[in-house]
Amino acid sequence: MNGYYGNRDQECFLCSSANLFINQFNDRSTAQRIIEEGRKHPLVDSHGATHMPSWPTLVRDLTCGEYLAFLHIREKYATPLFRGDEHSFGRKALRRYRKAVRGDITKGYIIPVLRKRDMPDIFPRIIGVDSDISKHAVLQISSEGVIDEGVEESFSYDAIYAVLRVERN
Repeated sequence: MNGYYGNRDQECFLCSSANLFINQFNDRSTAQRIIEEGRKHPLVDSHGATHMPSWPTLVRDLTCGEYLAFLHIREKYATPLFRGDEHSFGRKALRRYRKAVRGDITKGYIIPVLRKRDMPDIFPRIIGVDSDISKHAVLQISSEGVIDEGVEESFSYDAIYAVLRVERN
């Protein structure tokens, strides 16, 4: 498995994030913290699933502000995702989710884009590969390769709906 984390249940974003910190920053302690603390975060459900617009907040919170994340998301899919739904969160967490998303849009951590070609073409990056609220996230390490569920594979996704890039604060 090359030292990368595989998904448990539905935690593909948490595992992809941890794997990004290993791959891009050689920061195994942050990767471990994301795996150990991720499911406890109020914007992560009990199965480890997340909503794409919560990704910048999750990176900031789970890295204690050491890293910043910028989410480039296809505009036509963004609006329903920005609203969230009470079924996924519950009333209190839904208010926190919406506040986090509004703040991240205002601060420039969420960047709606019109077309796929408007997304940054930098690697490594986490990509959202389904327009549904929380379908799948993988770490793309090059134009030809991904780390999906802890395994290096060839890139084989037709549609990318979101791109997350991370940098040190």
